[in-house]
Amino acid sequence: MKASGESLGIFDPNHALTDDLLASIKNNKSELLILLNDVSEHSQYFTIPSVQIKSHYKLSSAQKRLLFLHELDKTSIAYNMPQVAKLEGNVDKGKLNNAFNKLIARHEGLRTSFEVVNDEAVQKISDHVAFEIEYFQSSEDAVQQIVKNFIRPFDLSKAPLVKAGLIEISPLVHILMVDVHHIITDGVSQGVLIKDFMALYNEEELPELKLQYKDYAEWQQSDGQQQKISKQKKFWLSEFAEELTTLDLPSD
Repeated sequence: MKASGESLGIFDPNHALTDDLLASIKNNKSELLILLNDVSEHSQYFTIPSVQIKSHYKLSSAQKRLLFLHELDKTSIAYNMPQVAKLEGNVDKGKLNNAFNKLIARHEGLRTSFEVVNDEAVQKISDHVAFEIEYFQSSEDAVQQIVKNFIRPFDLSKAPLVKAGLIEISPLVHILMVDVHHIITDGVSQGVLIKDFMALYNEEELPELKLQYKDYAEWQQSDGQQQKISKQKKFWLSEFAEELTTLDLPSD
């Protein structure tokens, strides 16, 4: 049976229930119920609630992984996410610094640090963090070395896990450097941060954020979500319970 009404060829021009359509529905009742149940099960939307203000919050699964990797090598910059942009024209350093501070005040992730409380890794969100842009003056030839030195390991126990630097090559040419640790951002959120930063630099008003990342992390680690994850785990353990077929791939 096809799910599309048009493919059944029994709708009249006014989409009324014809005798043929009613008969088809009755004859295919069981298939329709299965279809509707399947659609219902896979089209549920959940609202993530805001959590109460606490001294610390749970980590998301992604944060746990990144924190574990950081503990293996605290000098690594493998999970730094630096970006460098050339700015041409007048740069208002005061507005630039103010935009960064407003961005940090807006997004709790930029004020987040990581500690161990009662043998459990948690995230803490500071109400305020000190942030200042690092300033450099340089010729064009030395820019690459300054950028290389700017990208340094983060101490995940100290917020903010973002830093910015501005290299002045000439009064009308600057290089903006921004480095953020992957534990508080990813490719999607980087785009959000850049968009918000540009709006704040242009002194635009932004709507208040209804949710922050801690709300998602606490929701993901809730009992209800963990039960669903456990079901997925059981499925895949069952799926690969028997010995796997060796892949016969061509070598290079």
